[in-house]
Formats: sequence, C-alpha cells, structure tokens
Amino acid sequence: MGISILKTLLSRFLSFWLMFQVLAASRAGAGSFSVDQYKEALGKSSLFWEAQRSGKLPSTNRVPWRADSALQDGAQAGVDLTGGYYDAGNNCKYNFPMAFTVTMISWAVVEYGDTIAAVGELPQALAVIRWGTDYFLKSFFPPSLLYAGVGDEAADNACWERPETMDTPRTEYKVDQRAGGSDLAGEMAAALAAASIAFRPIDPPYADTLLSTAKQLFRFADQYRGLYSDTVTQVQSSYKSQGFADELLWAAAWLHRASADGTYLQYITTGASSLGALGIATEFSWETKLAGAQVLVARQALNCARGNDPVVFQMKAAAEQYVCHYVDGHVATTPDGLAWVRELPLQYAMSAAFVAMVYSDYLAAAGGVLTCSGTIYQPEQSLSDVSNVITGAIVGGPAQDGSFSLDRGNFNKTEPTIYINPGFYGAAARLVRGTAAALAPACASSAAATLTAAPPSPPAPTTPAPSDAPPTLIPVPVAVASAPGTPPPSAFTPTGAPPDPLTVAPAPSPASLTATSPAPSIALPTVTSGPSTAPPTTTPVPSTASPTVPPVPTTAPPTAAPVLSTFPPAPAPAPSTALLTAQAPVTDPASPAMTPITPPPTPAPTSSIPAPFSTPAPPATAPAPGSPPPTTASAVPTPSPAPGSSFPTTAPSSGPASLTFSTTVDSSWAQGGQTFFQYRVTITNVSKGTARDVVLTCAGFSPVDYWNLVPLGNGQCALPAWHAPLAPGESYMFFYVQTGDPAQFSVAP
Repeated sequence: MGISILKTLLSRFLSFWLMFQVLAASRAGAGSFSVDQYKEALGKSSLFWEAQRSGKLPSTNRVPWRADSALQDGAQAGVDLTGGYYDAGNNCKYNFPMAFTVTMISWAVVEYGDTIAAVGELPQALAVIRWGTDYFLKSFFPPSLLYAGVGDEAADNACWERPETMDTPRTEYKVDQRAGGSDLAGEMAAALAAASIAFRPIDPPYADTLLSTAKQLFRFADQYRGLYSDTVTQVQSSYKSQGFADELLWAAAWLHRASADGTYLQYITTGASSLGALGIATEFSWETKLAGAQVLVARQALNCARGNDPVVFQMKAAAEQYVCHYVDGHVATTPDGLAWVRELPLQYAMSAAFVAMVYSDYLAAAGGVLTCSGTIYQPEQSLSDVSNVITGAIVGGPAQDGSFSLDRGNFNKTEPTIYINPGFYGAAARLVRGTAAALAPACASSAAATLTAAPPSPPAPTTPAPSDAPPTLIPVPVAVASAPGTPPPSAFTPTGAPPDPLTVAPAPSPASLTATSPAPSIALPTVTSGPSTAPPTTTPVPSTASPTVPPVPTTAPPTAAPVLSTFPPAPAPAPSTALLTAQAPVTDPASPAMTPITPPPTPAPTSSIPAPFSTPAPPATAPAPGSPPPTTASAVPTPSPAPGSSFPTTAPSSGPASLTFSTTVDSSWAQGGQTFFQYRVTITNVSKGTARDVVLTCAGFSPVDYWNLVPLGNGQCALPAWHAPLAPGESYMFFYVQTGDPAQFSVAP
C-alpha cells in the first residue's frame, strides 16, 4: 500500500534535484534505483542539515566550507540562542519549521532506527536531531517564555551573505503568556517528545530532559492559546501559521507515545470536536500536522483495540482517507506523475510518501489491509527510476505543468529548505529495510528499536535568564473539562510505567438544561522547573499527593510551569471589559494557587478539512460549541449585544478580598427564531488575599449550555471543586450560552 503511493510520489521527483541532490552519481546505464543507493542517500541526506548548522561547529563537522557563525545570537536579549539550523538560503532561524524538521527526522529514527543503525548512519541522524533539540532547550524559559527565531528576513534576502561573515541584524523574536504561540510551542513539544524516544535507548538522562521539557511546552501551548505569527509578524511572509489545533493534537499524540501516558490520548479524544481531530486532511507539512496526528493515533487503534474511545477509531478512518486520497489519484500530478499539492511540491509528496510507509507498517504489524476504491493494498517493495543525481538537498520542485528552470530568484522551485528532506529521509530508510517489521503495541511503554551507540554525555545548558522573564506562577493541578459535544473520557489506562502519572478528578462538563451533573475530567500534572545540574528523574507520586515531575536543568529563574487549561482555543484578543466587584472568603495570601485560564471552545468542523485550521474569534453566525447545529439556513444580523461587547459595572469595593467580574460576548447566532449569545465571564482577584470556595449569586442565569461552572439551585452557582483557589491577581473563566441579556454574577453573602 505505502509502496504503491511511492510509485506516484517518489518515482519521478528525483529528476528535479537539480541543485544539491541526495545521491552520488548513479552507475552508467542503470535503469533502476537500487537499495544500495538508498543507503547512500541516508548518509548524504544528513549532509545538507549539517551544512545548515548555525553556531559553534563541532570538530566532527563534515562540511569543509562551513565554519562557526552567529555566535552572538540572543545577546541583545541577554540569552544564549546560538545553535539550531538556518532555514534555507538566507541566514534566519525559524523555530516553527525547524521543529517540524526535527520531529520528522526523529520519527524516522523511531520507526526505522534499526535500519539506520545497520547502515552506519545512526550517529549522524542523532547528531542532526540533537543539534536542533539542544537549541530548543535554550529557546524555552519555563513556564511561559519561548523564543521563536533569530534573524531579519528582509535584510537577508536583500543581501546574500555567507553566515560566517554576515553583518545583517540578528533580531530575536519571542512569545509569552501575554501573546501565546500554541502552534510554535506545540510543534516544539512534539519535536522534543519524538526525540526523547529516539534517544531513550542510548542516553536516558537526555531523553528525560527532552520529555520533561516537552510536557512544559505543551502546557504553555494549551494554556496560552494563540498564533505565534500574530505576535511575530516578521514571519508572516514565509511561515505564517493558519491554526494551532493540529499542533496541539500532534504534540499530544507524541507525548502519549513517548510517555505511555493515557491522559494525553484522553486529551485528544475528549477534545476531538473542538480541535478538529476528525477532519480529513489532504496535505501534511510544516504547517499542517493533522494527518500525522491521525496516523499516530491510528497505531493505537491497530495495536490496542480494546478499551479505546470511539474517537480513536474515527481518527484511524480519517488517516486512511488521507492515504487513499493519494492512492486513488485525487491529487493533481505533473505530466511526469509527481503529486502536486501546491508550490514547493516535493515537501508534500515526500511527507505523504513517508506517512504512507509508516501507516503501511502499522497495518502490517496488526495484520491489516487497506481498501481504497475497491483495491486492497498490502505492504510491498518497489524501486524507482532516477536520472539526475548530484549531492545535497532537495529543492522546492516543479510547477504543476512539470516545468522547471534554474532561476535562483524562483525560490518556490529552486530553493532547498531544511523541512523538505525529512520525508525522503524516512521513506528511504523504510525502503532500505525492505519489509515491514513487528512494532511494539502502542498501549505499552514505548521505545525506539534497540540501538547501539556510545551514549553522549548529558547536556549542560548554560542559558542565562532573559532580562524580561515572565512572572512566577505557583501551580496546582487543574482538571481539564471535556470539550462541549464530545464523548466522556475513555477508561483506557496504559499498562506501562509512565514517568509522569496523572490523576483523574471530577469536574463539570458543559451541561444543558436537562443534563447538569458533573462528568469526569482529566486532572493534569504540575511540572516544575528550576536550576539543577543533574538530569531529571522519575519520582513515583502517592495517590494522595499532586503529581509532579522533577525539574529540567536550566539556569533560568526558578519558575513553575503553567498547568493545562481546557481544550478549546481562546478567542481573538479580548476587548476591553468593565468590572463587577464582590467579596470572597479570604485565606493566607501565601497559599499556592494559579490561574486556570479556560478559553472557550472552537466550533467542531462540519465538513472535511482540506486546508489548515484557522483560529480567529468565532464569527457572529458561528454556532456555540456543544450546542446543536442550526436547523434553519437563515442567518439574521447580530443584534445588540454584538460579539466583543462588554458590560459596564461598578468599580471594585474596598475590603480584604475583592473579586471583579467582567462579561464579554464571544459570539452570537440565530436559530429557530431566537438569537443565542455565548458569554465569557472572567473573575479576577484584585485583593491581597486568596479566595477559596467561591459561591456566586447568579441573577438572570438561564443557560442552554454552560461549562466550568456548577449551578447549585436557588439562584446560586459555584466554581468547580477541582478549581484552584484564586491567589491575588489571578483569574478564572467560565462560559455559558443563553438568549437575551447576560446574567449578573456576584459573590453570595
């Protein structure tokens, strides 16, 4: 099945490697591409990534014309951002596509590491991965400061210079809790989680560091929802993100595989609706990871059928639709037969080939087959023709009509980038192996194939603290409520010994007028960080204590990682709001607490998703998450209050503990002759005391749906039991849907 796709995707693309090709010159008169040449391809493919290295190069550098470069990256911000990879022909470092590159190379090692080791290329592959992951560890300052890249694209493109002698600006770009970057943080979490599996057999301490940091990045990605390119506007011309839901799914899937922790799978299944997990992807690339996440989850369905949530099997079906999309010829092709999704076509063709190969192996391990358009596909082996062969990287590729010209200005066709090669690298490794091999069940503790290599020494991060480090948060576990309209969490529990045990605590799910009882929800772990010279280790946690993970080595100020919020993404930048005030019980101001920010959900997709997700605020006519779809096609203009409206109230009153309430309209829509509003209420503790056991008076509260709030009857509501106390300056959000004006909330006497 996977090889059949390669006949379409792989057989023709090699003829377009006109600048720096992966293979050495083929034998004269050779009519086929031999396994030996694929072996050679593995070695020469990694040379391109080595040529793209930034920073101080090691003595093992194999590219003679490269030397140290960009040794002051990060200095303007007082941090060490040296290392990583230059993206393409310029000298910029973009962490978003770089992280995808590292994830994909790690995936190749995870699936085919035994083959890569057998041909002597494993040390080079791990070196390529680590050059990226070491840089990512430098780029993240837990809990919520993440650097997105270094360089000035406009200046670089205006003056092509060697990185060793460049004099263009080395500007640093970052995201934090004030302007989230869920897509960037999610992809970096996926990269570190995947890399932790690759390093687990030969360097467990380093693997622990990668996995622990991946979890912290995931919390940041989920807690502070937003697109990194909305903040780092300099990347919008090259690497603008269209959505972050796929990165959250992708990261959770890798964390599940790396930790054998079923909570991450539950995150996917319970958030499937709001995250679009069941959409049908038509491409897989640095920007769109849905297909990859679905294939990883499909492995769970194939190997561990019992106890899985139905969503797991639905995602498996969606993964197969992605594969069949190529097998059945639903993708445009060039006259030579190259699958052509869009400009820079080789990255899409190679990524599709690799994903198909991986899925074919998952099928083979489970004894399954795939039927596309009535034809049954099973794993097989095929070799492809090749004509032009030089040395180096893979360029963008031809136009849809098959035309190609060596025009340096036409970067869509002639420029190689670091994220094009990984798909070919993984597919080549699979072809070298030849046949599918049995895979460890996804429900057991996962690890890469047994590899033999000298274990490198653990990393010694020396990143200084940023001058504008984010404020310290003192976290406590926060449960994650089920996304509206999704099935309850699965009872599946992994059989392995996950390094980060999670607990399950009761929490209210979005309820309707006829279903108000709370549903179970996932209590996610607290991950702390602080300075340390020893790699993290796993510490068993008693059932009566909040689970924690040991600190990640860093010299950044000791701050705690934010806990996960609920699945749905946050709305667009919140409008200004007015404040309500009330009194709440007071406790010791030093009591630990954190802000369980719980953004409203994004409506579930109603059709297939051929394009990347988008994350703007819900339109005025969008249905509320968890509410039934409109039964009529008519849409009426949004009446007042309009989305973004806030409601004026009195100023905070004096007292030892004072809570303010702000209400904002997130969206509205017409259905059945009525207008529904989705309201978001933010409670903020503006006093110096910690507010606990908050009970509210809820006047005018007649919702058709609500979440993160517990109605008590008699006009009163309460914050859920799993919710942390509100420390001074901290906030909490809840949401509800009703017709007419908003309810009025105050602290009950």
